[in-house]
Amino acid sequence: MKTIRLVLPVTAALAAVVVVPSVASPAGDEPSAVAAGTRIAVKDNFFAPRSVNIKSGDIVKWIWRGENAHNITFVKVPKGASKRGAGSRRLGRWRRIFRKPGFYKFECTLHAGQEGTIYVKPGAPISPR
Repeated sequence: MKTIRLVLPVTAALAAVVVVPSVASPAGDEPSAVAAGTRIAVKDNFFAPRSVNIKSGDIVKWIWRGENAHNITFVKVPKGASKRGAGSRRLGRWRRIFRKPGFYKFECTLHAGQEGTIYVKPGAPISPR
């Protein structure tokens, strides 16, 4: 009986950690069970990191960490890709799923020189089962 008492709470705790619910993105993309992703800090007058490389279908999360308001405006995207960005704010998070491979350039239009880039590599092809 002691073994059962020790194993059951551990099993329940592991199940709670392993199960990741699908959550709708605040950016309006479809639900995603992906918990990890590339993070970019929006600090006072710079993004950190300033440049990232990801695969098609990956998520990039921006997290506001400074004292001033900042926005995310895409000034260059691959042909056919959305230029949707995030409005001005001082706190919060915003994320976007990048499906279209290519070079994306973004900036904060409130602070000259606050810019960053994302290079989206084509994802691995899906093989039939």
